[in-house]
Amino acid sequence: MLIRVGYEFLFDVPSPTPMLLKLYLHPSQLDQVEKPEDLKIEPETAIEEFIDELGNRAGRLVLPAGRVRLWNEALVSHNSLPDLVDCNAQEIPVECLPIKVLSYLLYFARS
Repeated sequence: MLIRVGYEFLFDVPSPTPMLLKLYLHPSQLDQVEKPEDLKIEPETAIEEFIDELGNRAGRLVLPAGRVRLWNEALVSHNSLPDLVDCNAQEIPVECLPIKVLSYLLYFARS
C-alpha cells in the first residue's frame, strides 16, 4: 500500500522568528520511501538540518517577517499489516515509574 504523507503551514510572522522543525520522516523509515520528502518554504529560507539525540531528523531556520508558507510531501510504502499490539500491556502511574525513565518523559514534554 502507498501512503501519501505531508503538511502545509501558513504563518503571519510579525518579526524574524527562530524555529525548530521536527516534521520530517524518521530516518529509520527511509527504506520505505517511494517519493522523497521535499520541504519547501515561501519565501525561500535556508534550513540547517541535524539529527537530535533521539535520532529524529530536525531543522533550524529563522522565519522572515510577513506571510510564510511551509509544506512537504512524501510517498511511503507500507506492508498493510497492522502494528503489533500487546493486549496485556498495562498503564503505570507516573509516580510508580522507575526514576530513569522520567528524563525521556520530560524530553517529550518539552519537544
